[in-house]
Amino acid sequence: MRRLSDSFFALLCSCLIFLSCGLENEGLAQESISGTTKKPAKKETPNNETINEELANENKKKITTKQLEEMYSKIRTQTTWNIDGPMLWGYFFIHHEPSLLEKAKRVLVKQGYTFVELGKDIHSVDNPDAWILHVQKIETHTPESLDKRNNEFYAFAREFGLDSYDGMGVEPAEAWNHRSIQ
Repeated sequence: MRRLSDSFFALLCSCLIFLSCGLENEGLAQESISGTTKKPAKKETPNNETINEELANENKKKITTKQLEEMYSKIRTQTTWNIDGPMLWGYFFIHHEPSLLEKAKRVLVKQGYTFVELGKDIHSVDNPDAWILHVQKIETHTPESLDKRNNEFYAFAREFGLDSYDGMGVEPAEAWNHRSIQ
């Protein structure tokens, strides 16, 4: 079987995973329209299994644990990447105007994410006015921990009033190190 080039496979993984959805979760701080940051009211935090059930019931969960497991399996067999080690994870948020994405960016940067881009979403067929926010971070994930991170970002998008959390992309951490040197 012929192996896909690593960069082509990264693009393919990103394209397969860009999906829209939203969910409420208490785990992330929220910045209001006025620009002030407030913490959500203290409530019992649901576990990831409960969140998955709620998303499934609402038909909002677009990236399933099964899809993540399949992605991990394909990366293991079709690339030379160490998907079980530190990887560069990119996360994408969509909204119909940029000001809320700018506020979301500030919160995510405070949480340790690196800002990559905020611009028109040229790939949106359904919404030609859509804007996309791209942040990234070097992290180590399993399919289960990535599912939990996705759930946190669905909640973040809902709490901020964004149109959607659009999914994630992955590539070797060395790609960021190489890019940041140039």
